[in-house]
Formats: sequence, C-alpha cells, structure tokens
Amino acid sequence: MCQEKNREKECVKTKQKNKKQKKIVGDEVKIKNKRGQALVEFAIILPIFIFILFACIDLGKIFYIKNNLESRLDDCIAAYQEKKEIETIKKDLDLTKEKIDLTITKEEDYLELRLQKETDLITPGLNVLLGNPYLAEAKRVIYNE
Repeated sequence: MCQEKNREKECVKTKQKNKKQKKIVGDEVKIKNKRGQALVEFAIILPIFIFILFACIDLGKIFYIKNNLESRLDDCIAAYQEKKEIETIKKDLDLTKEKIDLTITKEEDYLELRLQKETDLITPGLNVLLGNPYLAEAKRVIYNE
C-alpha cells in the first residue's frame, strides 16, 4: 500500500492507531457486557437490601415502643403505690391518648401490671412472622408484703 518511506511510517502509524481503536472498541463491548451483569446483580440484590432496611426500621420501632412501655410502667407503678385508681392513672399518664392498654391483675401474693400497645409493621415478610399489628408488651410483678 505505502511505497514511499515517509508514507510507510505514516501507514505504520495509522495501522497501529487502527489496532488500538479495535482494542478500544473491543473493550467497550466488554464494558457494556459488564454493565449489564452489574445491572442484573443489582436487580437481584435490591429487594433483599430493601427487606433488610425495612426490617431494621421495624425492629427499631418495636424496641423503641417496648422501651417507652417500660418507662411508662415505672410511672404506673409509682402512681398505683400512691393508691390511685386505674382510670386516674390512665388519665394522668395519657395512656388512652397513645392507645396503650393498662391491665392490673390482683392475686393473693402478688400484683401484675401489664401495658400493651399495637403497632403496624411496614416490612412485607416481617409482618407475617411477627404478626400485624404487632403487640408490644411490658409486664411487672409486684409482691405484696
């Protein structure tokens, strides 16, 4: 193709450029395949990641509610020891506003106080395992002296 010496150098350079361009074109094809593979992997992992994220949110919500119930139960015990009635305790501590159920069971030797609150779960699979609505509960037993 190139018969002159100067032209030969130019021809060699253009051939080398063409080889590099072919490699680049070949690499671009491989990159496109890797992008498709990454997209498929992402599509497989995304629902699992979302499930774990929502499950963490739900479990955090459950622990928060249980901790809140334990704190409220301390207040209920203190109010009960002041000889207040159940309705007065519910009214003073705003238990009816927050939809918290207070039950007091009296036995001969002990007294059981129980607070319960229902909460809705947002995780699709977790609500099947734990039940929807989930019933959070705090319970204390006080022995009569």
